Amino acid sequence: MTTKDKELIRLYGEFLVGFEFIFSKIRFSILYLLYPNYDAIQKNLCEIMTEGLTADQLRKKFIALIIERFTKKSDVYKSVQCINKLLPDLIELRNSFAHGTLFVGEHDFIHETKRGHLAVRHPKLKSEGLDLNFKSFNRKLLKSLIESIHKIRNAALKMTIIIKLEKVNANATRKFHDAIQNDLAPINIKLLLNQTIIKK
Repeated sequence: MTTKDKELIRLYGEFLVGFEFIFSKIRFSILYLLYPNYDAIQKNLCEIMTEGLTADQLRKKFIALIIERFTKKSDVYKSVQCINKLLPDLIELRNSFAHGTLFVGEHDFIHETKRGHLAVRHPKLKSEGLDLNFKSFNRKLLKSLIESIHKIRNAALKMTIIIKLEKVNANATRKFHDAIQNDLAPINIKLLLNQTIIKK
């Protein structure tokens, strides 16, 4: 395995770990929304209620709790929506990575793979026959995706702080909200993927 192939595998892993961190913060936020002064039993109760939920189900429950607790004019609501608008595309990509068949680098027996790329296959049976449904990610694209993940991860951390401070320090929550909005506004995962993924 070449050094470039090892780099692709490392980047792939970094993306998945970053994704899970974001959703661990969402789980914590759900806990805090339900039990602001939670104890060990309440923490376990929340774990039981959220166990087995997919990332998208977790996202929907979190958004529903935010809508119940905060007005649409609040910094909490606005900040969460900044993050939420990016999550569906992020979840779709993570699911593709986690559940597809991956190939790193070039393989003689698979023509859709190429050197310096991470190829993900999701075979589909269509009326015209089998579609191997390959998507190809190069190092540059993976690095761009990880940069986006890091920004969303930092926003998720700030989000947990805003939820705690909302009724205590309005000036602080506004600063955190502005930082989240500025950091996330340039991110468009769908556009990034459409421009760079090579589909076979």
